[in-house]
Amino acid sequence: MVFGVSVLVHRTPNTEPGDTLPGVPVIAVFESVEWLGGEHDGYPISHSWDEYFQRRRLVPLCTTRPSDPGNDALAQSWFTLGLLESVVEKKIPSKLMLDRTPIGDAVMSSDNLPLILRDWRRRMRALRRVDEYAFGQWFSRAEVVLKELLEFLLTATRFPEKCIFRGPNYLPTLHMTAAIGEALMASMAEFQDLTRPMAGYVWSVMLARYPVQRLYEKGWCPFIVSMLLSSVCLVQYANTCEPYFRRGPGQSVFDHSKCTRAGCSLNNIDPNVPYVNRHADDVCNCLYSKPPVDAVIQALTQNEIPVVIIEEPGSSQDTLDITCTTSSQSRYVAISHVWADGLGSTTEDGLPTCQLRRLSELTRMLLPQERGALWMDALCVPVVKEMRKRAIQLMAKTYKDAAVVLVLDAGIRSCSLDAPVEEKLLRILTSAWMQRLWTLQEALLAQKMFFELADSRLVSLEELIPWGEESCTMDGLKCLLLREMAPIVIFSQVTPTESVNHLFLHKTSFDLGTIGHALVKRTTSRKEDETLAIASLLGVDVSKLLDVSTHKERMKILLLELQFIPSGIIFSTGEKLTEPGFRWAPRSFLGQASPNTDRQALCTPNGLAGKYPWFCFDEITIEHNEMWLLRHRERGCCYLVEDGILDPSNYTCNGILLSSPINTLRSSSSPQSRNLVHAVAVTMATERIVCTGERWCSIS
Repeated sequence: MVFGVSVLVHRTPNTEPGDTLPGVPVIAVFESVEWLGGEHDGYPISHSWDEYFQRRRLVPLCTTRPSDPGNDALAQSWFTLGLLESVVEKKIPSKLMLDRTPIGDAVMSSDNLPLILRDWRRRMRALRRVDEYAFGQWFSRAEVVLKELLEFLLTATRFPEKCIFRGPNYLPTLHMTAAIGEALMASMAEFQDLTRPMAGYVWSVMLARYPVQRLYEKGWCPFIVSMLLSSVCLVQYANTCEPYFRRGPGQSVFDHSKCTRAGCSLNNIDPNVPYVNRHADDVCNCLYSKPPVDAVIQALTQNEIPVVIIEEPGSSQDTLDITCTTSSQSRYVAISHVWADGLGSTTEDGLPTCQLRRLSELTRMLLPQERGALWMDALCVPVVKEMRKRAIQLMAKTYKDAAVVLVLDAGIRSCSLDAPVEEKLLRILTSAWMQRLWTLQEALLAQKMFFELADSRLVSLEELIPWGEESCTMDGLKCLLLREMAPIVIFSQVTPTESVNHLFLHKTSFDLGTIGHALVKRTTSRKEDETLAIASLLGVDVSKLLDVSTHKERMKILLLELQFIPSGIIFSTGEKLTEPGFRWAPRSFLGQASPNTDRQALCTPNGLAGKYPWFCFDEITIEHNEMWLLRHRERGCCYLVEDGILDPSNYTCNGILLSSPINTLRSSSSPQSRNLVHAVAVTMATERIVCTGERWCSIS
């Protein structure tokens, strides 16, 4: 068996399907798998596996022995080549998906998959221009094929004994098939907006049996791996790339041995350990330079944003002269960074002079006429408590008014400007900057955003998104990477061309549902800062939160100020507040997912008022982790209820609130087609429908 990693080649394959762009580099989106030699070429396009098998075997697939090698080979060819043909509705010769290893073994490769997808989308676009109805029919046929494929994969994952093939390539082939299906579905995003993945198409369920240990062995952080597990293609692409390792003092390298799926420990700042600034060069031991503290404080006192200019950065002096002006007097660059990279400080302390020279060089490239005027927390936020509060109140305005936001991150800086766009996007997606709380606001409010790459080269967000003729290169992998960066892309100030307008919504306001979703994969060293970092995005006055010190009080104030919030918030899986009237409220949005819902609920001091589908029954007490059944008398079916959290306590309830209508549930008598619905077990008052949450659970 050959089971390896497709080599990343920056070339255009010799054989191209249809009229595609020459010279466009291609990137592997799944790991190569041994080709079993299934009989594919020489037959018409089939639109189902029964048709595919019958044309080649003349007998139904169910009559063959599961262990038949010929059966495995034919199944592999259907779930790759046959699948592609049935969706793109064009013959795909087997040679387009085959390659040779250095020792001559035939393997299935994804090198030509992007070109197949580009040709398909080109033909879809052409048809849409002349016949909208025919286009819609084609789109629907593709959805049906992919839906059937996903149902097969779900069954094969849950019940491998029922899978039509079980040879040594069983799992690798299923993962490859899932990657192709996900890439096809992602490519269809051109014909819908970026924020609405087609309902129910969750290909990542296939990763339940993916050997993620290989990613850990390569050195990837468990937290990053947990992020990537939302996509089959992203996991397999990451397995072809080397992770970034942050360096410590000297040449020491930090690893992720202490990290967990809940967070990367290397990104956190331990308040009990003295913070050490990094110099631009490990051998440097230069003096610190700092701005005039009084001038910074004066600007903040006048409710102005202080902006600093590093004078004569090329001088050989031991320290640099830094002047302070305000944002009303100069355009400026706002620096967005993570403290784990060693650039944290305060106005009173400043930064190593070598770092300031580097910052000045970068900002002068972006704003030469303003002599590189910049704002950075390490230079423009004093340690004085009242001034720090004022700076936090101005934080959203600081990044919103900046001419440019410059992102500095050691992981992103490890990537070359010459690297493929996919690699640049992966480095951003897996960077510490993308994982931190405060950088969300800094990114969402940016008018124009640049990233520093290797050798102090700069790249803008616009340059990472295909434009014009290049938009036809919006393959599955690029689309999936951008989809994971959706909050940044959606609210980007970029004005796209019509051909890629489907990727953007260009919202100008933020809602709790969107922000909460963006916080699922972010962390912070200061839990009490969470509400401060998102309040301005949600239109809440930060000063109202600064007046209280505890995180739980800040969360209550934030929710009360918002009033209307997504009703699905009660189904979030994390810890809840314990105060009366707020036991439904999450203690934190960080790392906590909740179902998407368009319904809104009203937050009041006495509780949350909303509409939910519900069951009621006689009061019962459930032991922890106990599964139980609800029988629907009218529908004549049963539903399985399971604990959604690991809680050792028992609970009593007489009702269940559902995140989705009852008619979306299927009977548990068909376990292979069961779908889960988030739910909350509650106690209901008799005189009116007033509920007290008892336990988060799931029902199917």
